[in-house]
Amino acid sequence: MTRNQEPSSRKRSIAISVVASLALLVLALTVFAVASQARSLSNQAEQAVQTVENLRVVSLSRVELSVASRIAENAPEQTLVIQGAIENSLTALDAVEGAVDESTTEEVRTALAEFRVAVDAQVAQIDQPTQDLAALSAAEVATGESFSALGEAMRAEQLAAVAGLEADNDLMNLIATVATFTVAFVVPSAGLFVFQALRSAPREVRTLQLKYDRLSHRSNAMAKEVSREAEEIREALRAGDPSPHHSRIERSMRRFGHIASFNNAQLVFRNEYLEANEIVDRSIHDLGARSDVQTALESRLSIVADRHQLESVVTELLTNALTHGAAPVGVSTADVDGNVEIRVIDHGKGLLEVETDALIQEQHFELRENTLRGTYGFGLIASRRAMEAMGGSLRYERTDGQTHLVASLPEVQTDSASHDQQLGENELPFAA
Repeated sequence: MTRNQEPSSRKRSIAISVVASLALLVLALTVFAVASQARSLSNQAEQAVQTVENLRVVSLSRVELSVASRIAENAPEQTLVIQGAIENSLTALDAVEGAVDESTTEEVRTALAEFRVAVDAQVAQIDQPTQDLAALSAAEVATGESFSALGEAMRAEQLAAVAGLEADNDLMNLIATVATFTVAFVVPSAGLFVFQALRSAPREVRTLQLKYDRLSHRSNAMAKEVSREAEEIREALRAGDPSPHHSRIERSMRRFGHIASFNNAQLVFRNEYLEANEIVDRSIHDLGARSDVQTALESRLSIVADRHQLESVVTELLTNALTHGAAPVGVSTADVDGNVEIRVIDHGKGLLEVETDALIQEQHFELRENTLRGTYGFGLIASRRAMEAMGGSLRYERTDGQTHLVASLPEVQTDSASHDQQLGENELPFAA
C-alpha cells in the first residue's frame, strides 16, 4: 500500500464508520420519536376519555341527589329509597374525586370541591327528621348551581384535551411521515453506501495486490539484469587479457547506473565537443560488428554531449537492432534541420504500440511490466532519458517495413582545436 493510499483507505474507513453510526443514530432517534409521540398521544386520549367519564359520573351523582331531594319533599316516609339515592350520589361523587390526578385542571379541582360542599349540605338537609321545604329547595338550588359550574369546568377541560389530542395526532402524522422517509430512504441509502464501500474494499485489495505484483516483477527483472551484466563482466575478466573487454565492462557499468536511475539515482554528465561519426565508429568497433552493420556517415558532424553516455546510447540502439531486429542492420548520420541524427535501421517487425508508449514515451509502463520475457526495456528507456538529459531526443519510426531508432542532438559549429574542451559536469536525476 502506498503512502497516498493509506490516508485514502483510512478516510474511507472513517467515512464508513461515520455514515453507519449516523444511520443507526437516525434510526434510533426515529424509533424513539415515534414511541414517545405514541405514548403522548395515548396519554392525551386517556385524559380525554377520563374527562368525559368524570362528567358522566358527576351528572349521575347530581341526578341521584336530586331524586332523593324530590322524594324527601313529597314522600318522606320512603326512607329506604331516599337513602339508596343518597348513597348512589355519594358513591358516584367519590369515584369522580378518586379520578382526580395531575392532569386535572385547577378549575375542575376547585369546582369539584365546591360541588362536594353543596352535596354534603343538601344530604344533611334531606336527613332532617322534619322537612323544611324552603331550606330543602334552597339546598337543591345551591347544589344545581355548583353542578353547573363544575360541568362548565369539566367541559372546558374536555375541549382542551380534545385540542391536545388533535395536535398530538397531527404531530404523530408528521413524525410518521418522517419515520417512513427515514426507514424507506435515509437508512437504506446509508446502508447501501456502507455496502458499496465495503464491497469496493476487496477491489482495492486486488488493485494493491496487482501493484505489488508489478513492483515485485519489476524488482526481479532489475535483479536479473544486474546479475546478467555482472556475469558478463566476470566472464570478460576471466578471459585473461582485459583490454579487449574494457569497453564491454564500461557499458555494463553504465547500465548499472541506468538501472539504479529507475530508483531515483543520479547520473553525472560531463559534456564535451564530439564528432558523431567517431562515436558511431567506436560503438561498432566495441561490439565487433563491422561485418554486420552497414554505415552511411556524413563527415564533420559536431555535437556537445557526454562521450560515455552517447556511446552507451548508440551501442544500445545497435545491440537492440542486432539482437531483436533483422538484417540488414544499418546506421547513418546526417544533418537534418540543424540537428545531428544518428539513425539505426533494421528490417525486423518493430515495436508494438504499447511498447512504443512504454519505452519511447514512458506511458502505460505497467503494460510493459507484464511481458512474458520478464524484461522491461531498461536500455531503450535509459537511452531516451540520457538523450533528453543532454538536450536531445530519441524517437521511434516505422517506415517501409523498416524499424528506425533515431538519436538526435543539436549540431554545433566549432573548430578542431576545441574538440577536446570539456564543458563542465552536472548531476541529473532520472525520475522513476
